[in-house]
Amino acid sequence: MDMNELPERIGRYAIDAEIGRGGMGVVYRALDSRLGRVVAIKALHQQATVGTGTPDRFEREARALAALNHPNIAAIHGIERDAGRRFLVLEYVDGETLADRLATGSLAVTDALEICTQIAAGLEAAHEAGVVHRDLKPGNVKITSDGQVKVLDLGLARMDRFEQPTGPDDETWATVSGIAVTTAGTLLGTVPYMSPEQARGETVDRRSDIWSFAVILYECLTGANPFAGPTRSDTIAAILTTELDLTVLPTDTPALAVHFLRRGLQRDPRSRLRDAGDVRLLLEDCRAVVPSDPRIKTTKPEIVDKTFLIDDDICQALDRAGFDPRLIGWQMHYADNERESDILQVWIPSFGEDHAMGVWRDLLASTPFRTVVATPVGLEPDVAHRPNISMENQLAVLRRLVTAVAGRVRPDKVVVGGFS
Repeated sequence: MDMNELPERIGRYAIDAEIGRGGMGVVYRALDSRLGRVVAIKALHQQATVGTGTPDRFEREARALAALNHPNIAAIHGIERDAGRRFLVLEYVDGETLADRLATGSLAVTDALEICTQIAAGLEAAHEAGVVHRDLKPGNVKITSDGQVKVLDLGLARMDRFEQPTGPDDETWATVSGIAVTTAGTLLGTVPYMSPEQARGETVDRRSDIWSFAVILYECLTGANPFAGPTRSDTIAAILTTELDLTVLPTDTPALAVHFLRRGLQRDPRSRLRDAGDVRLLLEDCRAVVPSDPRIKTTKPEIVDKTFLIDDDICQALDRAGFDPRLIGWQMHYADNERESDILQVWIPSFGEDHAMGVWRDLLASTPFRTVVATPVGLEPDVAHRPNISMENQLAVLRRLVTAVAGRVRPDKVVVGGFS
């Protein structure tokens, strides 16, 4: 089977669409012709199965998932063999990933606590079954239309009941859905969410998942990963050395949540919380003290400053003529009034202005429509060493921002305007 072409069938499963691809394989949406249900099929690239121990890891993922039965974890339906290859048949979860949700910025404190409480519940069930995820990140969390959270992709999971702890001599491999590290014999996982011990290629246990979970909660509350840098090396250096800035948390973040972040992101795993169940209970207590009524304005500022990450995927689609590599990982700034409206307005300030100026803040506060004011790349105030960017690439980045915001807001109409 050519993994670059969409197959018509795998066993009894009629393939409908490709929904994910990574260094080790591809994930399809498919219809089970026998049971009439939609499933996800995870397949390995042929080259990924030669000399890497990957088939054994494939069976390991099946064991890990089969050991779990929890509403916040995507289930496994079985293993299929077709044309000499093995495929995992998984629960298909329809919805957006948490990474999609975070692409437009931070969440309201109430939303962040609700989503992360469900993640913690799924992680608690995994840990109780002896499973350490090792690749927990927003891209491996899906949110259905009714708010149900599902933890996905235990492709890096280790079963404590079946294996010895994994150290630096373990083989390196990538998850199907993630961005993985490929330095042989050292790292497994997705760099910005790795614990310090994982980044050093050391043995990891459930406390490493606690670190990754704390990074996710921090990102939900602030809109930014606390350690992400322009390169993998910069990111790993930040994980190992950068002091956590808790002053950027929303002012209505519960004190218990701040305490957890301080504890969950301790570089010494002996100083972290050890149990995901305790984390879940702590977040439930946090939710009890945060008002959920949207009419209570103190739970969320009327105008929220946010950032939009210009990542590798966006940069690869830009015109490479005169491309400034400083664009990779650059944070584009914008303000959002977060009003409920069927119309989304996106305004682009002119040269010499930015989203924080009074005229734009007045517009954000007074308009009845959901409105975003985005500062073009290179026009940010008080920022040194701005990247150079062509007008064509500037417009391409703005289009990606508008698409990301509209994908989350889902308005009936989008209006884009600006002044030159």
